[in-house]
Amino acid sequence: MDSPTSAGDRRHVFVGEVRERLMQVFRETCLMRDWIVLGLEVMPDHAHLFVSVPPKWSPSFYVGSAGNISAQTIQRYIELQRKHQVDEDA
Repeated sequence: MDSPTSAGDRRHVFVGEVRERLMQVFRETCLMRDWIVLGLEVMPDHAHLFVSVPPKWSPSFYVGSAGNISAQTIQRYIELQRKHQVDEDA
C-alpha cells in the first residue's frame, strides 16, 4: 500500500504563474535575510532551495521558512483564482 505522501499522490501546483511567483518570493525572502541562494529548482510538485545561511539562523528556522513560503504562495494563488472566477461569473 502506498503512503499518502507517495510520489503518485503529489499535485503539480508549482507551474506557470505559481512557479514564477514562488521563485520570486524565495529570492526576495533570502535577500531580506542576507541568505545567499546557491541553487533554486522548482519542479511541478516540489522545490529545491540551496542556501548559505549565517550561523545566527537555526536550521529549523530556515527550513520552516521555506515551507511556509511555499504554502502561502499556493494559498494566495488559489484565492486569486477563486476571486477571478467569481468576478467572471458576476
